[in-house]
Amino acid sequence: MWDYWPNTRSGFRVTIRGYGKVVVIGSVMAHIGGPHALHYVTSKGGLIALTRSLARAEGASGIRVNCAVPGSILTEQRFEEGGKVELGRLVAHQSLQRPGYPDDIAAACQFLASAAADFVTGQVLTDDGGWSNY
Repeated sequence: MWDYWPNTRSGFRVTIRGYGKVVVIGSVMAHIGGPHALHYVTSKGGLIALTRSLARAEGASGIRVNCAVPGSILTEQRFEEGGKVELGRLVAHQSLQRPGYPDDIAAACQFLASAAADFVTGQVLTDDGGWSNY
């Protein structure tokens, strides 16, 4: 059993006995950095550290903690805000020459939450179309 309070404004209590899965959502920016987004990059790097620390702390309790790290994802909001040009620029830096979609990230999270990942903990699954390879 463990308690986790992510911030002082609001918190949640997670109580799991013997088995559980936690999937943290990070960002590829934690891997590649960004000089104009220091606060964002730092917070996403912290999520990776939190993932690994929680996995070590709670593994004996049967709790698996992993992190899904998406790259640039084409969402309705991004498209509506005129982000199509920006997304095209980002896709040019990826191995796979297409944007990521919400379903791509959902599939990664589904895997991490499934029985197929019962022996996976403390890991970072980077789902970025190869962006962080460059």
